[in-house]
Amino acid sequence: MPSENELARQYSTSRPTVRRAIAHLKAEGLVISEQGSGTFVRPKPRVRILVTGSNYRRHRALGLPGFNAQALEQGMSPRQAITEVAQRASRCRAAAGPRRGLACDRPPPGLLR
Repeated sequence: MPSENELARQYSTSRPTVRRAIAHLKAEGLVISEQGSGTFVRPKPRVRILVTGSNYRRHRALGLPGFNAQALEQGMSPRQAITEVAQRASRCRAAAGPRRGLACDRPPPGLLR
């Protein structure tokens, strides 16, 4: 983007006004600033997620997960793909105190059915 001074000149406004406008664009996630390098327009995100109570209720009433519903509303086809399956060993240790037994990060396989 042009510098703050150039934008102020181009639009016949003050530099603080340009700064506030850029701050709004940053808050919306449309631009990023790098100290000493300038302000840059971000690439368009694939799906813009807007989480509000009304969106949540509307999507839930349609029976759609939030991501899928918002992608459809933006004219896109939602798709999820499992790209990797990994198995992690359960980490258990002996629990001390009045509740003796095993304390695990997650239940050992076969414990819950």
